[in-house]
Amino acid sequence: MSERQATAIRSPDGTLDWAEFPRYQLQRPLYRAAKRGRGAWYFCNCGGCRFDLMSPRGTCYAGIDPLSGLMETIGPDWCAGEHPAVLIPDLIEERQIHSYLLPQKWHLANLKHRRAAGFRVSNELSDMTPYDVPREYADLFDTTHDKRGRRRFRGIRFQTRFDTGVFPLGIALFGKEGEKPWVSIEVCEIGAELIAGLESLGIFVEDLPGLDDLDVVKDD
Repeated sequence: MSERQATAIRSPDGTLDWAEFPRYQLQRPLYRAAKRGRGAWYFCNCGGCRFDLMSPRGTCYAGIDPLSGLMETIGPDWCAGEHPAVLIPDLIEERQIHSYLLPQKWHLANLKHRRAAGFRVSNELSDMTPYDVPREYADLFDTTHDKRGRRRFRGIRFQTRFDTGVFPLGIALFGKEGEKPWVSIEVCEIGAELIAGLESLGIFVEDLPGLDDLDVVKDD
């Protein structure tokens, strides 16, 4: 494999002052899609997600607009489907969009700030596989403290892998593992506006054709 085919980013450089890494101040609602009847604000540490922390810590993934929150949930089904540009209604109907406004300001490690390059952080961190290196950075940010011993970062701002827009909309919050008893300020159905947003990205919600709709070619 040539150097151009390999990822350039490596494990965090321990000689750098990570307390000086650029931060993003989160002051807007979070959005997350969840299946009906389930809590939305879950801090995961299963190891199967990009910035998962290890027990007893966890990471909650959300977006900062409803569409990005939805895309992070349906993205795997959409990309892996036999019809990549089509979602079946069941995937939409079984989910709702939750929103929540944190009661205090949270400062996040800002992977999209140009100064991040000075710490040898590149866009690869937001889309590379496997997740070993991204998880190392998550642990580093979670354990970096300021001079007064306070956590310097409460999470990460990043470009989500299923949203190709210019503005980074992904948020990974750090906290104690498990579901938080946060009461969503709003729980919304996935209605016409969000479906139109999906269609603007080239993703359409349609029933897959039944047998009666298929053209059957008979042998002579």
